[in-house]
Amino acid sequence: MRRGSVVQTAGVWLAVLGFCFPQAALATPPTEIQPQSIADVALQDGGLFVGRVVDAQNRGVPGAPVSILGEKQAVRNTVTDPNGVFAFNQLRGGTYQVMTVGSHRAYRLWAPGTAPPASQTAGTVVVGETVRGQFGCTPLGFLSNPWVLGAIVATSVAVSVAEHNYDGGHPSSP
Repeated sequence: MRRGSVVQTAGVWLAVLGFCFPQAALATPPTEIQPQSIADVALQDGGLFVGRVVDAQNRGVPGAPVSILGEKQAVRNTVTDPNGVFAFNQLRGGTYQVMTVGSHRAYRLWAPGTAPPASQTAGTVVVGETVRGQFGCTPLGFLSNPWVLGAIVATSVAVSVAEHNYDGGHPSSP
């Protein structure tokens, strides 16, 4: 068997291995994500909902844009004060989504005097809790990188072409 065909065959098998072990199979398995629960909050008089946007260290985030979306209501917007506090008034009881940059939270708001005893008096939205996936350190994990696979295939093709075109150092006949 010629050396070029051995290299070409090896390149093809490496490419096949790369397809057999896709990144999802070599990546670190995902951790179980707990569904976010809906927090119960008692509205204050006048349908006032007060909340606070905080970072991971529980410090208020000043000037953060905050939006609230109800089931049948349009989005309303506000900005947090220097302590990270926001407020929306004239709300009715129901389920709402509070959104800010990099985070959101679901709340079930209760009209004054109707909230369950365990309800909170204000909402809290924590920003910066996004966990990004990382490529695990696995054997042969580099083979799932498309650039590596492309380099292997390109090298095997280039070597095969060079081997085919090489005439063994003999001058070509006219």
